[in-house]
Amino acid sequence: MEDCDWTGSDLLHVNFNALEASRIKFSESDLYFTRFIGSRLDQVAFIDCNLKKVQFTGSWLNEVNFKYSNYEEAEFDPVTEVRE
Repeated sequence: MEDCDWTGSDLLHVNFNALEASRIKFSESDLYFTRFIGSRLDQVAFIDCNLKKVQFTGSWLNEVNFKYSNYEEAEFDPVTEVRE
């Protein structure tokens, strides 16, 4: 998936496992309990999103932006560094 913009979307419980994404933007969207397990996310932005209970375990994250997003209960691998 490349060059997509999801604005104001309800993507609850969606399975994005093993997704290869580049230059994707999620803004003002609800991704509660969505899974990105084993995904490759490059230049993906989550701007002002609900990321509670989202799973990023086993994923490669490069230049992923979580600005203004609630990722407090999201699951990451212990080595994943979250940048805002």
